[in-house]
Amino acid sequence: MNSQMINRIAAHRITVRGAVLLWIITGCLSARAMGANATKDAYDYLAKMLVDKDDSITVISAFHAADDKEFLPFFVAMSRSGDKERRLLATTALGQLGGAEAIAALKRQLAEDSAMSVRAAAIVHLLNLKAADGRVLAAAVKINDENIQCIASRSLVNRSKDPTHRSLAKATLKKLTESSDKMTAAMASMGLLAMGDTAKAPGLKKLIADPETETSIVRLIMLQIIDEKITAGEPLARIVLSSPKRPVQTRVLACRALAASCPKPVPVIFAALRDSPSTVFRIPAMGVMAKQPESKQYLAAIAKSSLPIAPLAAFEQARTAPGPAATIAVDKALAIRHPIALNHIFQRANDDIEKLGAKANFYVAPLLKYIASVEPDTDRMAHEHLLAAQATTLVMDIGTPEAVGGISKILAGRYSAITRSAAAGLLRTKNKSVLPIARKLLKSPYPELSTYGALTLGHFADPMATEHFTRIITKESGHTVAERTLASWYLLKIKNQSAESAKKLAKLIK
Repeated sequence: MNSQMINRIAAHRITVRGAVLLWIITGCLSARAMGANATKDAYDYLAKMLVDKDDSITVISAFHAADDKEFLPFFVAMSRSGDKERRLLATTALGQLGGAEAIAALKRQLAEDSAMSVRAAAIVHLLNLKAADGRVLAAAVKINDENIQCIASRSLVNRSKDPTHRSLAKATLKKLTESSDKMTAAMASMGLLAMGDTAKAPGLKKLIADPETETSIVRLIMLQIIDEKITAGEPLARIVLSSPKRPVQTRVLACRALAASCPKPVPVIFAALRDSPSTVFRIPAMGVMAKQPESKQYLAAIAKSSLPIAPLAAFEQARTAPGPAATIAVDKALAIRHPIALNHIFQRANDDIEKLGAKANFYVAPLLKYIASVEPDTDRMAHEHLLAAQATTLVMDIGTPEAVGGISKILAGRYSAITRSAAAGLLRTKNKSVLPIARKLLKSPYPELSTYGALTLGHFADPMATEHFTRIITKESGHTVAERTLASWYLLKIKNQSAESAKKLAKLIK
């Protein structure tokens, strides 16, 4: 009840009973009005914010984060925007959503966009979607931009068997090796190396070995070896791996490049791992090594060693046989608590969940233990809390009774950074077993938790969140632009008006 209503009641000396009755009546009328106008309010909010100079990018980014194919018409329209930043955002979203409509829009961007950065992004996304055939790439080679020409020529070699295309690619790459841009020249030289032309190999070795060579160039060369499986790139990967002054992440890329180019990479990677004092290098290097079929004896040696990463090696061994032993191994690996180690375990867990589904249940108890162990009494969320949110998503993705029950128990505990982390982790799961938990959160007295619950339900268009979304939309303060954007969109989905609304919103794009 607002202050004006209270003053009016006092002035007319309405009895307490009458005041309560008036509150009930006006409350009911208000709720009905909000229900009747909820979808209009939701659409109007999105429409208003899209033309707002300060907040439109936040709204568009929230649309992107929703990862909803109903947004395709919107992002197709945005790919024609007069604003380059919006077109770049549209390119990324279209590449993520995929499908015939997205591919057609990306091809148009590649062929017609006025900004070369947009056209370059478009070709990368088309390649990722496996939607750039020889004809598209041959046309892209003729675009007057060295970066695009280099990407298209390198890809043309791998994606077309037409001898004309191969000749075009080779001629273009040879021309680009003379570019004044060192990165373009290096990429073109690597493209020729992939075709079996070794004329530039000595120059590439010299470039890689030179400590003054920019790290960005070295990284791209390693990535090119990985992506195109350039066997002739093995010596380059070895040089980078044996260069201790190179950044750790660049040397990890060298491990991956070696795995892509060398028939027996494990002994080389193992030697580099053993000799390095850096845990930040050792963990991902071991991760690369563990994916190789001949790694078993090396993992066993690490597991029996005194190296700090020994529990991770034991985990890698144990996860191949789901069961109690694997659970113990996960628990011991998580006890390392190093952020890189945790990221490694979470990535492996994600891989195993995709492969095994509910049989990946051996992760549940250790992950629940980790979530419950992070610092509870803080208002400031640290990296460990983000990791706890990731762990929650993994547990919910597994979705067994033990998993669902464990997360429910955590969220039923006292309000803390732990419960906030777990509630945030619900947002990214696609497992419908999360719905009963999210519905309970709607009743939480803590706005942050109830909002997380509502947004989780919104992802599944669950009508239980309708009232909460209506409140978020109509309340001027207390919620971020992103929250109000998602609340508006999810409410439209619940009311089956999202597809039509996306088409209407597309017409507002300038």
